[in-house]
Amino acid sequence: MPTRFPPTRGCGSSIPVTGARAASAGILSRYDDVFTAAQQWETYSSAQGNLVDEIPTRPGATLGTTDPPRHDRLRALTQAAFTKRNLEYLVAPTIEIARRALDRTGVQGRFDFVADYANEITVGILFLMLGLPPPDRAEIRRKVVLSVSTDKAIRGRNAEHDRAFREIGDFIAAEVAVRRGRVPRTISSRAWRRPRSTATSCRSARWSSPPRCSSSPGSSRCRAS
Repeated sequence: MPTRFPPTRGCGSSIPVTGARAASAGILSRYDDVFTAAQQWETYSSAQGNLVDEIPTRPGATLGTTDPPRHDRLRALTQAAFTKRNLEYLVAPTIEIARRALDRTGVQGRFDFVADYANEITVGILFLMLGLPPPDRAEIRRKVVLSVSTDKAIRGRNAEHDRAFREIGDFIAAEVAVRRGRVPRTISSRAWRRPRSTATSCRSARWSSPPRCSSSPGSSRCRAS
């Protein structure tokens, strides 16, 4: 497979597996090996995390750190929310966010593409999709970056990184608590209101608040709150 990065050329044929001793992990470089490993979640589980320096409270709390059947159930909810029909309402406000960002950079004359433009659009759209209040975009981005970063000096996470992760989690949890019982027109509300698949034991329904689900080997149960 072509690559723009010289150090990785030839890895697939000459070095199919590389040991990363600092991370206590192995790195696969062949496409077929990566594809096969991605399908074998029982062996190559994501439940213990998927970062080299994992955040202690993160495994199991994100879509990328869960295994089937819970992963499949959560993914089905998000896929339904991101259909073209459910995203049409975002077109006009997204264009407006981009125009405002361009206007600001035009006045500045000289600007940083990521900090002054791309960041404004990315964070603005995410908050719009999730129905969150207008943020201090620079501060939110700073905390998000810190929450998934590591300290190179100690080859791990420091107190500032962990604090940023907790603050982002607390912010989202507070917003979820405020909005329970009412369903705004957002991506997250569309996910909650999606009828459940018959692949699980949950009945098809439209909930006005998040369902409570519990899983055990061979079974999955949900009930509306």
